[in-house]
Amino acid sequence: MKVGIGIRNITPEIGETTLSGWGSRGSKLTEGKYDDLKVKSMAFSSRDRRGLIVTLDLLGLNRDLDDKVRERLVSRFKLSPEDILITSSHTHSGPPSGYIDTPILNWKPEGNYSEFLTDAVEESCVEAFEDLETCELYMGSGSCNISINRRKIIDGNTYMLPNEEGTRDNEVIAVKVERKDGSIKAILFHYACHPTTVYSYNITADYPGEAKKVIERDMGGDVTAIFLQGCCGNVRPRLIEGEKFRSGTIEDSRRFGEELGGEVIRICESNPVKIVPRLFTAWKEVGLSFAGRPSQEELKKKSESGNDRERKWAQVILSYGDKVPTANPFRIHRFDLAEELSLIGLEGEVCVEYQLAIKKLLETTLNLTVGYSNGCIGYIPTAQIIGEGGYEANSVRDWGAPAVYSTEIEKTLISEVRKLVE
Repeated sequence: MKVGIGIRNITPEIGETTLSGWGSRGSKLTEGKYDDLKVKSMAFSSRDRRGLIVTLDLLGLNRDLDDKVRERLVSRFKLSPEDILITSSHTHSGPPSGYIDTPILNWKPEGNYSEFLTDAVEESCVEAFEDLETCELYMGSGSCNISINRRKIIDGNTYMLPNEEGTRDNEVIAVKVERKDGSIKAILFHYACHPTTVYSYNITADYPGEAKKVIERDMGGDVTAIFLQGCCGNVRPRLIEGEKFRSGTIEDSRRFGEELGGEVIRICESNPVKIVPRLFTAWKEVGLSFAGRPSQEELKKKSESGNDRERKWAQVILSYGDKVPTANPFRIHRFDLAEELSLIGLEGEVCVEYQLAIKKLLETTLNLTVGYSNGCIGYIPTAQIIGEGGYEANSVRDWGAPAVYSTEIEKTLISEVRKLVE
């Protein structure tokens, strides 16, 4: 297999945009920068197939911007849409990129950022294809404990609190890309944890960016580190004070980056297993059903007397008229790098239980879930989380959904992934 790398800076000018990720920041503009945001693209060529993985230090793209970028790449490189995996780290300290764009909550790109981003992605991919060279792939795993489940049930109510007993996935997967002369070209690594360490008005790629810097610094040469975010919908950084979460700082982010980056280096230096390159792509779109719809009476009542968020939600649902959606379209993407490794791109903030279930679907192949891929439709909760309620279950309404999801979506999602990978 031939692999190429392309990189561009996608950091906006300071003071020209807001930051997305926390609504509480309001419309205040950026004040500074801790580090740059980047697009890092990997081009692959194997036999008669070519493909691209585009990784972004951003919160996430909505369908419209994802499709715009994808169409540019399809046209430029004569690829099929499914040959391109576009994924974001989900940093909460980057410019709005369309992650959500509704009257309820609007983080659409500001100024000419969408055009700037599209151009930068294309340039990085041009560079990646020009950089193609024959490489071998090696894969290994380790563990990192910088994450914790953020859902805690107390007296039947769900709170966003640290939960040591809650589900998380501490596994770190690293893929070392090695040239024919034995030098390391790139390291692709995967971990599942919200990049919400730093709350400020400064731009930062958060702990994934710090981990990449650690790997590139300590591995030496011209190694490029590339991060893939897992399913971290209900998992966040381990920043705990007493029984609650605390706000983090850039020093916390750097500490987490040292820990995660150090583990990736340890994996790559501990005889990872050579895997057999195989490039294969496929995707499908499925419907994730909602649990019914509100009555006209309820909607009218909320549109007139609810709080601001409820009022906006009711107005959106009323605007559908008799075409209220019954399901959310959801993309599932298979992107094989080797016989032993399939990346499974999932559209949205998928909860970590899905990652653990999908890993176990096949005995001979590691199905590695990559969240925030190919668009974003908000949180994807499990049946249990829907029943418990809380932010991950209820926030789908911010995306214009008429109701929470049906508990059947868990069976649908797992079943459709199984069909795609078997």
